[in-house]
Amino acid sequence: MQSDDNPPMADTNGNTLSLRQRFLGAGFWVAGSQVFLSVFGMGVTVILARLLMPEDYGLVAMAMVFIGLLNQTNVVGLGHALVRMETISPESERLTFTYALLSAMALYAAVYAIAPLVGMFYGEPRVVALLRVMSLGFVLRSFYIVPYSLLRRELRMKHQSMVQILATTADAVSTICLALLGYGVWALAVGPLVSHCVQGVGMALVRPWHIGLRLRGERSRELVRFAGGVNASIMLWYWYVSADSLLIGRVLGGAALGIFAMAMNLSKLSWSKVWLALNPILLPLFAEAREQPGELGRVFLRVTHWVALLTFPMTFGLLVVAPEAVDVLLSDKWSGAIVPLQWLCLLGTSRALVVLMSQVILAVGNVRLEVYFSLACGILLPLGFWLALPYGISMVAVVWALLFPVIAAVVLLKTVLRALDLRLLSYLEVLRTPALASLGMALALLGMGILLDLAQIWLLAGKLLVGAASYAALVTLLEGNPYREFRRLLADTRAGVRA
Repeated sequence: MQSDDNPPMADTNGNTLSLRQRFLGAGFWVAGSQVFLSVFGMGVTVILARLLMPEDYGLVAMAMVFIGLLNQTNVVGLGHALVRMETISPESERLTFTYALLSAMALYAAVYAIAPLVGMFYGEPRVVALLRVMSLGFVLRSFYIVPYSLLRRELRMKHQSMVQILATTADAVSTICLALLGYGVWALAVGPLVSHCVQGVGMALVRPWHIGLRLRGERSRELVRFAGGVNASIMLWYWYVSADSLLIGRVLGGAALGIFAMAMNLSKLSWSKVWLALNPILLPLFAEAREQPGELGRVFLRVTHWVALLTFPMTFGLLVVAPEAVDVLLSDKWSGAIVPLQWLCLLGTSRALVVLMSQVILAVGNVRLEVYFSLACGILLPLGFWLALPYGISMVAVVWALLFPVIAAVVLLKTVLRALDLRLLSYLEVLRTPALASLGMALALLGMGILLDLAQIWLLAGKLLVGAASYAALVTLLEGNPYREFRRLLADTRAGVRA
């Protein structure tokens, strides 16, 4: 799926790359940039923590409470709409930019107007000017949403990743310099704006596009309808993933919320990194696969299989080693997080699979179903959390682990399988090996904990080694020697990376 004015990707010999090769190459660049930016970000955070005061971070956090949700929805829906279009024309690019700019300006005007109320709410007048400056990022972001989305659509993540690394570096340098010059909290506010400016210029250079204003066109209704549905779904998602913390903090207090938040953050380690690497490239992958009859179903099953192979052992493994992990890594004052963590690990398997289903729904254009799913979660999950609160945070985790996959199966799975002309047995078949191998690994680790009387730190280390070895052995037993497939995987990834 290429834009009309952009040639297909080819390797160093001029051979056109397959969809698989481009997807794997894109995944390599996204994952690599995520690792680099995470390490780089930790270093910058340490430096800034020495230069700035806690009060500076507190002021920014106050502003981010009100900017966070708007950042989730601003221009995201329009970008998704551009990614999934069958063909791209100059008119489509101008329409997307125009609507993105108008919506960003409307959001900025709204934030500018309510800023004094936010300052009154916190009793902190400095938040007013800070909020007005930080929300300029809405407008700046609209200037590169088109080239950013086109690069996603074409799976040219090498160029996008390079620009994002350059922008993050510019953000870090400008923030540190302003902090050294004594600008305090304004260093944290201005740095991200510098990043937006660098991305605007960089994306336009690596992916030229037809900049211009256009209010009406052939794709106007499609853009507005699809973007509106995506943004509505994101707002509902933001509500139901925040409802647990909101209710626990209100009813059970800060200590209970702290333990639950720690359990949730630890549980995300088993699948969030895979999601961060795949999320930018799943929609373009599925959107291009749908152009060939039967291809989207095949690709969906294949990606589901590989995601399950990666995430199932991590979620099952963390569930079993949770007592040792919490004791060794966090100390016994966090022991109350063990049971919630174990239940939330079960949630991780379903959340990883739901991400794939949601991207398929968007690729085929059924954004209404995605809204229905988010609405169902937004009603049923908070209700379940509220009913579970008298029984403690562990029961809230149980609601997450049991109710979320049921909603997904009822609302999403059936429709996805029908849209792809797949049988339920075909879907369960691709999950068979990851599930059985992970279950076998978990049983081996449970037996190891019962039979061996070791110090917690040595038991944790032993379980990690035995878990990895037993899972690899069970996968080989169930699927045969994976060596040939891994060689092909590496070869295709190398071809995609070099393009």
